[in-house]
Amino acid sequence: MRGSLSIELTCENDDCGHEYSVSVSPSDLQQRLEEQDINCPHCGEQLSGSGTLECYVCTNTQDFHDLTEAGYAIEEKCPACAGHPQWEGDVNFYTMRVAGSWYSEMRSYEWALEQKLTDELEREGRTDYWEAVIHFCKAEEFVAIYRDRTIRAASTGLYKKRNPDDSKAVCLTEATVPNWDELKATHGHYGYVFQKRELIAISGAPAIYLPESVIAQMKQTGERIPKTLWPYLNKLSLKPGQKFDYLHEREWRVPRDIKLDDVKPFGVVFPHVRPGVEDETLIIQAAREFGEVGYKF
Repeated sequence: MRGSLSIELTCENDDCGHEYSVSVSPSDLQQRLEEQDINCPHCGEQLSGSGTLECYVCTNTQDFHDLTEAGYAIEEKCPACAGHPQWEGDVNFYTMRVAGSWYSEMRSYEWALEQKLTDELEREGRTDYWEAVIHFCKAEEFVAIYRDRTIRAASTGLYKKRNPDDSKAVCLTEATVPNWDELKATHGHYGYVFQKRELIAISGAPAIYLPESVIAQMKQTGERIPKTLWPYLNKLSLKPGQKFDYLHEREWRVPRDIKLDDVKPFGVVFPHVRPGVEDETLIIQAAREFGEVGYKF
């Protein structure tokens, strides 16, 4: 895709003596143009480079072969749609961005954004419950999941050290939108939202917390926990000085990989700021495919 192509910036000053050249992504070039960081770090002369700008409203494209001109262009109105009556009086409506950059893709996405409503997931009169769960993650994992079309199960819970291969699960939370901040701070600000009934169909269920006293008693009596339950189990304990256990995470688990082509997400969650990771525009592509939940301008 265009966002993964690189643009070569080169110093053509014969007196420089360093033969400076750097390959940048469209997103990095957009940032350089905005910050006017387009000069050779050795001699101070302007670097040469060429590429394409695009309007995120009308998709008009404009090639450039001079970085200063490109910098001016992103601070001016699109020559194709600037005369539209809708923009009259809006002197700061600048819509040209480096084609394929995060900034162009995001503005285009926001321009056409139709936020996915969660009415069908909510229960009347309850802000603490809804019919959905979400797998929170970091930006890199979000991109990898979308690229591979798979959320991979990992060893977790009570048996993860003793029997890692038999205790794999995908971890999710049923916490509702108003209660996401703490979970995002811990697990990441990106996520895939699923309807509970879709995950129940592939053996998804709430995590099971067993008190240490129950586990100790089972060991004494020789009772064995079925292997089928291992991916769901956690030990419920509260160490001295600890204010809470992990029940606040409202955790669900699916004891297998989740294939996005088999279990389609209800939507996705992500912050509208550039994450600065490889293939970052796949995040916007995922939002276009599945819809976005819970974002407010």
